[in-house]
Amino acid sequence: MLVKCYYNRDHLGNVREVWKPSGDSALTVQRTRYYPSGLPWEYQAGDSASLQPYKYGGKEFVETHGLDMYDNHARWYYATIMRTITPDPMAEVYYGISPYAWCGNNPIRNVDPDGKIVVATTPDAKQTILNTLPPPIRHSINFDKNGNIDKTLFNEINSTSKNFASLYQLVNDETIYEVIISDEITYKNEFGELEVKNMGNIILSDDKNGSFGFSTGEEGWQGVTQTPGNEPNKYNSPDNTVKIVLNSNLSTEGKAQTFSHEGYGHAYLYSKGVEHKHQPQGLKETNQALSEAIRNAIEETIKNMGGN
Repeated sequence: MLVKCYYNRDHLGNVREVWKPSGDSALTVQRTRYYPSGLPWEYQAGDSASLQPYKYGGKEFVETHGLDMYDNHARWYYATIMRTITPDPMAEVYYGISPYAWCGNNPIRNVDPDGKIVVATTPDAKQTILNTLPPPIRHSINFDKNGNIDKTLFNEINSTSKNFASLYQLVNDETIYEVIISDEITYKNEFGELEVKNMGNIILSDDKNGSFGFSTGEEGWQGVTQTPGNEPNKYNSPDNTVKIVLNSNLSTEGKAQTFSHEGYGHAYLYSKGVEHKHQPQGLKETNQALSEAIRNAIEETIKNMGGN
């Protein structure tokens, strides 16, 4: 007799439990726990490890003759050492990372759905993007399970929002823009070496009139837009993607306003081929295009989140 079973997955797509109907309730028939790399923990009594092989990322875990690897389509993944046995077919995009590395060496933050590309998955990052947009169109923007905006549906939206127009530019650009919410950044220095730097704490000030209209009173290293390159004294992207990193210590409003600054200011102008960096002279910003883009984006985000 065939019995229909169901998967319970976590936010990364890992199969945590398999269960089947049992009368008016559900009976767990397989349970799997994982190390951060995806290697299953030692099974306990009742876990039924061999019931079905699809586990980490929903991929098949092949244990035949002690192989213990995941079939990830483009590459076989050896979770014991968090490495693949063949080079990344997209290695030229991530030249700052070993072609045998998995998920950019950070499988907690990233997933690799097919062995080819790394995408951000945090729900916080998705909600931050939505918070910058007018409420009536937010429900029309869909993210797939890997955090990518559904471009087909997105391009069908009609909106006069300037923030939407900026996001439209990023979504339809050939460059990958990755939104990361974290308390640290990984960057490449001028010698091509990868370094990690903590973004530090956020301090709340009584002054709500921040630069470019930032209104939460939060001070500190709020965010950074990392673009590809090897410039000295810059937080260069570790690969050929643009990374928009927001300090995870910010409030919900702070994250949205910082994304407006970084995403609709720096990243937007970068995608347009326009000078996207600050050009201060004393206390004055001389990059007028950047200043205007940031101010307009933050102003709209405040309104879209119910502010004045």
